[in-house]
Amino acid sequence: DQAAGVYAGLLPGLAPGPGLLDLVPGPVAQGELDAQVRRAIVARLPDTAFLPSAEPAGPRVRPRDAVVVNANLPGLADCLAPVLEGLVNGPAQHAAFALLGVRRLELAELADMLASLDRDPAWWRQLYDALAGAEPGELGELGALPVPLADGRLVRGPRGLLLPGPDLGSALGSVWGSADRLRSLGLRVVHPGAAHPLLARLGAVEATPRGVLADPAVRAAVEASYDEDDPGPVADAVLSLVAAAQLQPGEQPWLAELALPGADGEWYPAGELLLPGGPLTGVIAADAPFGILSAEVAEEHSIETLEAVGVLSSFGLLAAEDVALDD
Repeated sequence: DQAAGVYAGLLPGLAPGPGLLDLVPGPVAQGELDAQVRRAIVARLPDTAFLPSAEPAGPRVRPRDAVVVNANLPGLADCLAPVLEGLVNGPAQHAAFALLGVRRLELAELADMLASLDRDPAWWRQLYDALAGAEPGELGELGALPVPLADGRLVRGPRGLLLPGPDLGSALGSVWGSADRLRSLGLRVVHPGAAHPLLARLGAVEATPRGVLADPAVRAAVEASYDEDDPGPVADAVLSLVAAAQLQPGEQPWLAELALPGADGEWYPAGELLLPGGPLTGVIAADAPFGILSAEVAEEHSIETLEAVGVLSSFGLLAAEDVALDD
């Protein structure tokens, strides 16, 4: 007992490193006396603060309070040390950790623990960078990995999220920077400061203007825009996306349901509006069921963009194939 007490008292003062773990006596003894000394030492060590903290200059940690991430990923412990109390450096597979009862944290459990964490996007990108070295089998444990969105939310799981691509970011700076517009479209867009290739490996999709327009959430927002109390945010966001995608008239017929303001202050589906000053405006009958697009919207967006969402400038062209020409 006296020898075990002295031995346990020496460990907190020794330099950190893998060699420190090697000083934890294993279960195989070389005789009865050796076995008694080993048991006495191991009985004291769980309450002895000798494990080096993963946080630089942090205090030594008692094994009963310690946790180690069960993954060999350089840089991960350094990233997690400020947010995970009691974290110590690995290797997690070292036999000493099991002998001392140190808690081994699997990646799936880690992802769950981080779900309520409030950190800036740059920190999350640093975390993804550390996790990027995970083996394919380990990636399956990260399905619930938290991801910060451009609108300020933190969601669980990258699958189905949109990664802001460079083309979209440059073309839609106004949309990207507006949380209200992102929410109005129902989009779940990764914050540009947290975007990382790891998220694509876990199921996120790189967003392009056309890719975002193809998102079912955008189509649903367009179809419901006429019934919104304020269709403005949806209209602004969709028109910006259409401009960036350089759509042609009729390429996405469902865009004609987008609610846009008329010159009389009322809202109309885009397909029921005439372009002010356009060829049709001067020849359409006074009682025709069409409105005139608001002059402000007509000035803000190009004719090509407005025609692509269904606003009528001239007569439309209907193309058909395999048409029967008999009587």
